Amino acid sequence: MKLLYRIAVICFLACSISLLIYWILFEGLRKFEVHKTERFQHLLVDSAYHDILFLGSSKLHTGTNPRVIDSICNVDSYNAGIEGANLFESYYMLKGYLEKHKPPEYIFLSLDLFSFDLSDKIFNYTIYLNYIDNKAIKTMLAENGHPTFAYKLFPFLMLSDLDDYSRGNALKGFAGKTEILPGDFQYKGFLSNTGLTITNDTSAFVKPVDTLKIDPKASVLLNEIILNCKARNIRLVLLYCPEFKSGLQKAYVNSGQVFHFMDSTAKINGISFLRHDSLSICTDATLFANMGHLNRQGADVYSRLLAKEIQKIRGQ
Repeated sequence: MKLLYRIAVICFLACSISLLIYWILFEGLRKFEVHKTERFQHLLVDSAYHDILFLGSSKLHTGTNPRVIDSICNVDSYNAGIEGANLFESYYMLKGYLEKHKPPEYIFLSLDLFSFDLSDKIFNYTIYLNYIDNKAIKTMLAENGHPTFAYKLFPFLMLSDLDDYSRGNALKGFAGKTEILPGDFQYKGFLSNTGLTITNDTSAFVKPVDTLKIDPKASVLLNEIILNCKARNIRLVLLYCPEFKSGLQKAYVNSGQVFHFMDSTAKINGISFLRHDSLSICTDATLFANMGHLNRQGADVYSRLLAKEIQKIRGQ
């Protein structure tokens, strides 16, 4: 009995210490990742209504400013773009959002050349670990091989998912630092790219040297998004955000195949597809942080152009 008692005490102490370390590290991360924390709380826990939801990857996240959209279109919009998001991640983010929120009037789904590559289903799964109470997020993590049931019972198991970079960010959080760089700002899910500009225009020298991966399951997920929107009377619009001089497209031999799939999917389903890679702003290096992402100034310019498109779609 004494042996069992000692084992029980040791297990209790080990769990207690692990829980304390878990709380400290994740509290530090919460403080550092203030932008992710606030927007994921809003998207996956809160229930505020928005007329328009922007959904997609980082091109959308840092390239579409709701402040500009709202002021021109007289709507309430929110930016749910996520770094590295493909259709798997976008699909579950939408399900997670609709689990808590009233369906928006419109969803603008930004697709890019990597949306159909599901080799890495979730770009950074650790940002979702504290949101497994949301059924869609719990399912997404489980489908990606993460033990969500065990996480629920023993939260400290999540410690094994934090790498040195995340632990370092946790320490920065306690030191008062955040992921929002000096001069940048966040607003309704948008995060600015202030002060970043392309300094070396190499777009003319880009040659196709690689092939984009297109997973058949990605088309299934896109169709599921379309069906979910139709079932909830949500107007879905597909979007391709600006890129500098088509530099990303030039790097892949089959980029045309991806665009053909986007365009044909939109036509078959009667959905608008706004392809914005040939706008005049796409040749202005001062508006881009890099080949595929607008900077703060570019986001404002593009958001004004997109707002005009939204007005037409809404019949304003």
